[in-house]
Amino acid sequence: MDAFEEVAPIPPTSEPAAPNEPVPAARSEAPLDRAIDRLLGGWAACRAWLPAALAIAVSPGLFAWPLLAPGKSLVLDNQLSSSARTIAAIAVGASLLLMAALYAVVARRAKEGWHDALRGLNDRLLPLLILPLLPLLLVSGVESKLPWAVIATAAGGAAVVGVSVYRRAWRPPALPGWIPGLLAVALATGWVVKMSLLAIGQHHALETDVYDLGIYDSIFWHSIHGEPLASDFIRGGNHVSGHVDPILVLLSPLYLIYPRAELILVLQVVWVAAGAIPLWILARRLLGAGHALALVAVYLLLPSIHGRALYHFHSLTLAGPLLLWCFACLELGWLRRFWVALALLLLTREDMALLGGLLGAYAIVGKGHRRLGTVAIAISAIYLVFVKLVVMPNPNLLSGSTPESYGFAYYYKDMIPDARLGSFGLVLSLVTNPVFVLQHVLSEPKLRTFALLFLPLLFLPFVAPRGRLLLTYGLAFIFLASREPVFSIGFQYATVLDSLALGVAVIAIAESDRLRIKGLASLDPARARRALTAAMVVATVVLSAKFGALLPSTSFRAGFHKLVREPSAAVQERYAWVRRAVERIGPTASVSASGRLGPHVSNRGEAYLWPEVRDADYLLLERGKLKGKSLQKLRDLEKAGKYRTVDRHGSLSLLERTDRLAPEAGTPAPERIDRRAIGGPERLAPPRAGQLVPERAGRLAPGAGALGPKPLLPRAPVRLPQAAPEPQAAPSLPESQLPQSPPASRRPQSPPESP
Repeated sequence: MDAFEEVAPIPPTSEPAAPNEPVPAARSEAPLDRAIDRLLGGWAACRAWLPAALAIAVSPGLFAWPLLAPGKSLVLDNQLSSSARTIAAIAVGASLLLMAALYAVVARRAKEGWHDALRGLNDRLLPLLILPLLPLLLVSGVESKLPWAVIATAAGGAAVVGVSVYRRAWRPPALPGWIPGLLAVALATGWVVKMSLLAIGQHHALETDVYDLGIYDSIFWHSIHGEPLASDFIRGGNHVSGHVDPILVLLSPLYLIYPRAELILVLQVVWVAAGAIPLWILARRLLGAGHALALVAVYLLLPSIHGRALYHFHSLTLAGPLLLWCFACLELGWLRRFWVALALLLLTREDMALLGGLLGAYAIVGKGHRRLGTVAIAISAIYLVFVKLVVMPNPNLLSGSTPESYGFAYYYKDMIPDARLGSFGLVLSLVTNPVFVLQHVLSEPKLRTFALLFLPLLFLPFVAPRGRLLLTYGLAFIFLASREPVFSIGFQYATVLDSLALGVAVIAIAESDRLRIKGLASLDPARARRALTAAMVVATVVLSAKFGALLPSTSFRAGFHKLVREPSAAVQERYAWVRRAVERIGPTASVSASGRLGPHVSNRGEAYLWPEVRDADYLLLERGKLKGKSLQKLRDLEKAGKYRTVDRHGSLSLLERTDRLAPEAGTPAPERIDRRAIGGPERLAPPRAGQLVPERAGRLAPGAGALGPKPLLPRAPVRLPQAAPEPQAAPSLPESQLPQSPPASRRPQSPPESP
């Protein structure tokens, strides 16, 4: 008979069985049934803790063997040597035995309640499940080779820590109220110092460009000299041809402290770090000082924050902390302060009026401030219309470029096939071709950016009880774009999304019992808040370590540029030559410079981007980067005797206009007048009779918009009567007589970023 076949029960009898009577078959199987029942009962009692215990037991061994085995990158392939496999087996086996001994000791001490004791031990040892993931993070360059593996590791680590914190009901140690605040200040201060050094190091390594650091440095210089938002690097000579950012004029007096590009780089870093202030205030009011400290750390560790803090200087970057201030003021009921924050936000860039309108809508829908929200929407709309129709030469939100203005339709060229349609073309694509839009949005680079932006926040903004409305503009702005920098975390564009997303995540943690996820409402709110905060910290630390700027990373880019952490001797010598060349040029001479050299001479009245020359006194160029028409133009100028090389360092050259060279004895040098007192740079004195007035492009006056640019200077050359013979051009020095410096390493010039 089969041992698992059911047997009919034997009817009870009152007569005892005879001693020699054979036992029925069912009774002979009773011990086996009892053994099976005991085994099943034991599994039912152990299954609550045994699978987790086995995973925990092997975790230390899985972590240790890649560190002990010879060779590198063992976790990325399965081509292991016999010695490596032996080490792996020994490590995992030893780990299993040691952990089994630990569990046995705990069970022996617990006696009758040993099942519960082992479940409690699992809860305490649950963080060990992270250990097998750590060897992957130790592989050099894994963030570039296997970015999704790193993202999955961050997600797994966050999940393990979150569950462990919740199940153990872990509470942080009680600290005096001032200690978390002091730690937050220390974190922000250290971050500012580190990021400032990195930003300045990028600049000194020639990893910055006229687009955009040179443009903004020039704007600051012109703004403090009476020409708001002016720059010779851009179309029309004024930044209103691309963006309207009057906040730069308000900040320009700070430029007097140290009128060089380094100052605005540090200013940007400090400004970004100041975003931790509204975040701290909001989190401390809603969650407590401990949570606030953790969220400040999350903010300072976000890779997207690092990208925009280190990529040149941009007015859009200044909007991030102001968006956090606006959100915090609405949440905390600081309505008067909200108006100050909104006014500054509108001054950062013209398109921030769209976010101002969203903030007004949130005030109505999310907070019930109907009057405030309506007025905020109206002010934002009026400001946008005024700027577009009156101040800017091109009134369209998205359009093609013109000779007087910059257009940004090419940022969304796949969504706007015809640039003439502008923003209407984008809406038309959304409505008429949703399948293409879905394919366009779900590309791998955009999904990776989405994960890097929202995994540190545990995707909480999408399930928050309120605030999701504020994410709509940023999501559309970034993920509908065709131009890769717009949906990359190394640029400034994530500002319109991650700042508000972090604020909404604070609301999600504070009101975790109201999250739009089934089952979470039954959790203990205090424990859930601690678990979510801990999980956010873990996810952010992992992603920041591999995709951020604080630690060496093969993936991180400051815009188009790799991060220069330790400049080589050649890089230092090259920058020393650049400084000597700038000192030789002087603070008032006009210069035409190559892209990477432009930010080093942009703090003057007349600085141009090569191959634009005008009447530049000097040319500061990277000869090795010149090609085609640009190189031919330089050769023609040298052949005509208009410029000659006066200093060189490898591929870098300094050329001086020949009629500026020292005149013969008895010939007076050209006279200069200082016009800085009236808002203009120092220039040559008025020309004598017959001298050709050099061509100067008209500069847009502030307020030149729909009616067309208003030239401040004549565009065409004008010849005065009674022409005098021009002076003889001095011959160029032979190459052997030029001062030489050791050659420097060459770096590819990054593509320009539109202003």
